[in-house]
Amino acid sequence: MNGVNTKHLSPEVTIWTDGEYAPQVRALLELMGTAVHPLAVGGPRVGEVDELARSLGVDRFDDLRQMLVSHPAAFWLLACRASVDVEDLAGSLHQGTLVLSLEPVA
Repeated sequence: MNGVNTKHLSPEVTIWTDGEYAPQVRALLELMGTAVHPLAVGGPRVGEVDELARSLGVDRFDDLRQMLVSHPAAFWLLACRASVDVEDLAGSLHQGTLVLSLEPVA
């Protein structure tokens, strides 16, 4: 596509991760390239998550609900060992967001 910015034609994704998974998320996003458009990164206040958000040039959140409300996306990549509230998952699914998780969500 000559001269067209395909970044914004790609599906949007918000990311919730922790320090342990941040390097894997970065590698995954590098492999996907312009196939996805990250909107925001959230997770615990740790250097790895801060650096991921900074490297992607997106907003950084430590409040999951605020991130999901202010940056609704087609996809939500859940890459965090800490549990996420069922209400947050249900709310995202209700608004049409597809939740992708690196670990089974119980």
